[in-house]
Amino acid sequence: MQNKVSAEVASLSGALEGSIRHLLSRQDPSDGGFIGVTNILKPVRRGDEHFIFTEITAYSVELLLRLHEWDSSKGFIDAAVRAADSCLKYQYLGQVDAARGGFYDRFYLGSRRLHPYLYAYPNAVVVAALADAFAFTGLRKYLDAALLGVDWLLDVMFYSDGVNSGFRDSLPLDVGAPSNTLYPYEAICIPVMLLTREDTLGPFLEEQRSRLWDSIKWGLAVQHDDGTFPTLYSLTLKRMQHRVYTHFSLYPLYNLMNFPLHDLSTTLHHPSAAENERRALDWTARAGGEDGGYFAFYSGRGGKEPKPLCNFRQTPATAQAANALILRFKQTADEGSRALAFKSLTWLMSQMLKSGPYRGALPWIVPEPRRSASVRRLLYLLSRWSLMRNRCDVMSVDFDGKATTWATQFFVDALLRVL
Repeated sequence: MQNKVSAEVASLSGALEGSIRHLLSRQDPSDGGFIGVTNILKPVRRGDEHFIFTEITAYSVELLLRLHEWDSSKGFIDAAVRAADSCLKYQYLGQVDAARGGFYDRFYLGSRRLHPYLYAYPNAVVVAALADAFAFTGLRKYLDAALLGVDWLLDVMFYSDGVNSGFRDSLPLDVGAPSNTLYPYEAICIPVMLLTREDTLGPFLEEQRSRLWDSIKWGLAVQHDDGTFPTLYSLTLKRMQHRVYTHFSLYPLYNLMNFPLHDLSTTLHHPSAAENERRALDWTARAGGEDGGYFAFYSGRGGKEPKPLCNFRQTPATAQAANALILRFKQTADEGSRALAFKSLTWLMSQMLKSGPYRGALPWIVPEPRRSASVRRLLYLLSRWSLMRNRCDVMSVDFDGKATTWATQFFVDALLRVL
């Protein structure tokens, strides 16, 4: 038994080393920001070029601070500071009043152009990471930028009609006004990221605090009975999309910056959050496949047994599940949760690229069967046809042949929790 445990630890340690090496390779040497998505197969779409992803750079700030605490001898703090400085470069301070204080979403390295959208959830991640960078370094520039971001989120992006409350998903610069889409996971995660850092960012004004809690209450209220969260609510159509996108549905359990539902219960003392967390965790325990991988889409309100809607598993969602189940094990000593978490970690290890320039990366999705270039091209062509655009198999063209840095980040975080 001891030999088996030793072999397991050695295997996980090797995976951690390879994942950290890959993560650091995604930091652009001149910018300091992190490439969000890596093309590991020849792209089928024009425009699939590598880009600095501000949200993922912010995740890296947070994770690199944790890695520095884990091992202060390897220069992680220097990489964290460079990443935080990169975030500052992408704060919008231009002439569009509705956008001022937000952060650009991405910068395309090949064409040297900014993506002209600002998104609520990624901005909250940046704000939280900069707040933590300030708390660690004492550098006021990080706090000043974070406070501007808080004002943008709460003054411009918050929405409430008395029934639905949350954060509008995005703001296109050419429109100068927010979108008409609310995401339940954002309604929970954005306020939790801010409220758990109030000692640094606050104190919040009463109106700000009221908006944050109204958003949380709505996000919790729309949770499905089976524990999942619907994907989005359209303010234009006044309709909820109940299909479950696993990555989004698991964010209230784990989003690297927080364990939002757990923190909502234990740190922010919300009276019902523990029950919301339990239902979400119970679904997570039921949904993992025999090998520990999670499908990208499931049927919303699908009853007791999760019903996949696609034939491809997704690495970010699987790593999120592993983190959430590890926390449950640590809180409750539930061996079943530990076993499920290690099954997911083992599946993730099996998906790591073993050779080539991106060794250690995790493919965004794992289709079964694996797809040829011609099939991937056909799916791309179908995705251009509006009648097919919302089919899960067609949507997978956005994922196939790519590796996401955030899957690696979530995986590293999980490995740090078990080693």
